[in-house]
Amino acid sequence: RGLARTIFCIAVYSGFLGLFSRVLPPFTGNLWVAAVVGGAFVGLGLGIIMRCRGSLGTTDLIGQILNKYFGFSVSTVILVMDVIPMVVGAFIFGAGTLPHALVCMVVLTRVIALLQPQKAEKA
Repeated sequence: RGLARTIFCIAVYSGFLGLFSRVLPPFTGNLWVAAVVGGAFVGLGLGIIMRCRGSLGTTDLIGQILNKYFGFSVSTVILVMDVIPMVVGAFIFGAGTLPHALVCMVVLTRVIALLQPQKAEKA
């Protein structure tokens, strides 16, 4: 059942990504605005998928597993796992857009965290 949800989420997410990339013009303005708005939209999409107990089969799946067995925050796991290759890439290719990518990831993970159900505190 979880595999079926993951496959469905990947297909729908890819479909919408393809649709919007054809309908909307590429954003070539302010990179800071692009980082914040892009992070918010991707975070919204991932947050909705995860709230419905789906996955895209990437770092969000690892985050859900670590959350289930060890209590780690899914959004924190995604942030850490995605930032590490960004920083390594900055050393190899240059850090020109690294600040923008980091802002995008922070916004993305904050939006995901806002959309996740809060666990009831134990009395």
